[in-house]
Formats: sequence, C-alpha cells, structure tokens
Amino acid sequence: MNTPEAKIVIIGTTTLTQGDNVSFTMRPMVITLVLLFLLLVGLKLYYYSASGIASIWTDPMQAIFLIVVDDWQQSLQIFSGFLAFMLLMSAVQWIRLPSQNKIVSYLADETGLTTTDAAGASLQIPWSMVKRASKTQKHLIMKMKAGNRRFAPWRAFSPVDADKLWSLVQLKTRTD
Repeated sequence: MNTPEAKIVIIGTTTLTQGDNVSFTMRPMVITLVLLFLLLVGLKLYYYSASGIASIWTDPMQAIFLIVVDDWQQSLQIFSGFLAFMLLMSAVQWIRLPSQNKIVSYLADETGLTTTDAAGASLQIPWSMVKRASKTQKHLIMKMKAGNRRFAPWRAFSPVDADKLWSLVQLKTRTD
C-alpha cells in the first residue's frame, strides 16, 4: 500500500523594516553609481582628448592621471551627494508606504513561494521562474529569470522552518 508523500508547507510572517528596504535597494544604487562614474570618466576623457590636454589614444595614462589628480574631490562630492540623495529618497518612499504593506506573510510549498501583505496584495513566485537562489545571514535572495530579485527575510521563519525552506529552495532551484 502506497502512502502519499507529505506535502511541504512552510509559513512565516514578519514586518519589513527600513534596514530591509536599504538591503533591497543597495544593489541598484551601487550599479547606478558605477554607471554614473563610468559616464563621468568617459566625458572627462573625451574633454581632455578633444581639447588637446591629454589624448586617450596617444597617452592614456596621462589622461587617466589627470582625471584622478584634478577631479577626485569633485567626483567624491558628486558620488557622496548622489548616494545620500538616493538613500533619502528610498527612506521617504519607505515612510510613505502604508504600514499594512510592511507586514508580510510567506507561504512556501512545492510549487513556489507566495508573499502576501496585510493589505491583501499577493505575489506568487513559482520555483520554475527562479534562476538562482542564495542564502545570506539575513535573507533568502532569489534572482528571477526576468532579471529582478526577490528577497525574504529569514526572521519571518522559525529556525526549523528556515532550514526546511532552504532545503526546499535547494531542491527546486539552482543555489549558490
């Protein structure tokens, strides 16, 4: 006589914090800052080449040296200001988010992970849509096939359930 296999269901609830918000938005902020830095360096290299100060083609080290020597303070101020602005905007958006949307429940089973907030909004993430998952000390991070990332804080689950969830994730997705 065959007995049906027990269905795995893992449930957790937590209230998201400003720290979670910063963790979730830090990667896009860093990518934006790196792209801004590369844009500024490219514009300076073009300026130095076009004005005849130092050609990137004939003397690239001189052009890069001039950028570092001449513009490091200005670049540091721009990047610091931009980072502060982005963090401030993230904090303002977080403050404006209704508290009901910060209370989140998770339900994981063989089909995927469902996230539901106290306001009733729900997101179903099938395991087949997860490209890769990784485990940090504070979060389960899932990179989706569409390119975005989804996070679930481990504190939403009991230690036993967190271990079960990670085992399920390892079984259903590619992990780091």
